[in-house]
Amino acid sequence: DLQWMTAGQGIVHSEMFPLIKTDDLNPTRFFQIWLNLPARSKMVPPSFAMFWDADVPKWKSKDGLTKATIWVGNNYLGV
Repeated sequence: DLQWMTAGQGIVHSEMFPLIKTDDLNPTRFFQIWLNLPARSKMVPPSFAMFWDADVPKWKSKDGLTKATIWVGNNYLGV
């Protein structure tokens, strides 16, 4: 899953993950990347978007040895 957040003018943030399974463990693995916005963008309205794993584009090489998840940017892989 991918969460895309822009703090901008301010946003309240907490780590909350939905429980997908009610009868089993719900392990999570994640990392965060924080980028410093340029001065002209620091006071933009805050925003948040949720992209579930099934909706995040993925690419796999024809031989199956290489995989990539496309998080952001132009899609040059034809995914």
